[in-house]
Amino acid sequence: MANTVYVNASGLPADAQITTAREQAVLGRAIQESFPEYYRYFALPSFQYRGMSISNHNALLRQMEDVDGIKSGYTDASGYNLVSSVRCEGRHLVGVVLGERSNGSRDARMRRLIEAYLRHAAPTRTAPSIIPAMHEPNPPHL
Repeated sequence: MANTVYVNASGLPADAQITTAREQAVLGRAIQESFPEYYRYFALPSFQYRGMSISNHNALLRQMEDVDGIKSGYTDASGYNLVSSVRCEGRHLVGVVLGERSNGSRDARMRRLIEAYLRHAAPTRTAPSIIPAMHEPNPPHL
């Protein structure tokens, strides 16, 4: 992720913070591979906390079968964003939408991407694992 700079852990706006769609997809895959025991939490449409129901901002979890996460967000600088994962019939796709004008337009764009490209995904893994590359002293550019 040579083109990403995080200056805080929250993702809240900061002038020096920058990323790319490709690197958000790399991060999403890395989370799936590195933390499989926790990844299931990204697929929860909602959860209970101290008697309150907290909804996931990724509405596709409730609207599309087989969507299992990953991250939604909004900032004034980048608009409405979504990194989403879908697994269906042995096919797996991670999509990224950045810069939309609303949650609805962001979700609609991701839905179109999933519907257009999932059927073209290979039924067997074609992308190399991210985990070994992350732990090399000089990892290759992903």
